[in-house]
Amino acid sequence: MFNKEKIILEIASLSHDKWRSTVSPEDVEDHINNIDFDELPDDWKNENISSAEIALDQVLLQVKNGGECDDNFMESSARILHQKWLERNNENIPYEDLTEKDKEKDRIFIKIAIEIYGKYSSN
Repeated sequence: MFNKEKIILEIASLSHDKWRSTVSPEDVEDHINNIDFDELPDDWKNENISSAEIALDQVLLQVKNGGECDDNFMESSARILHQKWLERNNENIPYEDLTEKDKEKDRIFIKIAIEIYGKYSSN
């Protein structure tokens, strides 16, 4: 059974865990990387959930259209994910201007969404 809400929460949680593993405590405000997903402040948790939903929607659309979830797809989807974050947070930092480290934050959601989709679509 494909439970989209459950899958979104799984993507959000796993993406947070993956991101946590890529940063050192001194790199993050309030040491948010030391906090499990379930313990995150609501605003951070909701950001992860929103990003997870967008990532999953990108994967589902790509699969529906018969496309491959390759590197080009991942990069274009990460760009869309960042654009949606900009809209939610009233920011104006183009994807091109992000550091590779910051771009990787967006890519993580797409990578995890691809993995989770693969797990559930093969069942």
